[in-house]
Amino acid sequence: MRILLDENFPLALVRRLQAEGREADHIILLGLRGAADSRIADLLNSEDVLFLTHDREFFDLSVTR
Repeated sequence: MRILLDENFPLALVRRLQAEGREADHIILLGLRGAADSRIADLLNSEDVLFLTHDREFFDLSVTR
């Protein structure tokens, strides 16, 4: 399963996870810095990812996966 880090996590953590053999990506690296939460929720609903964020607003969004 791919790990997706929200922009409130350091990019260095993505590199660390990748160095450990994990499939990891970052919102910034995907060109989604500052994107609306609803756009990120659409991404989460279309892919099988573990999303890590400090943003409590995601609790209020409709994420089905």
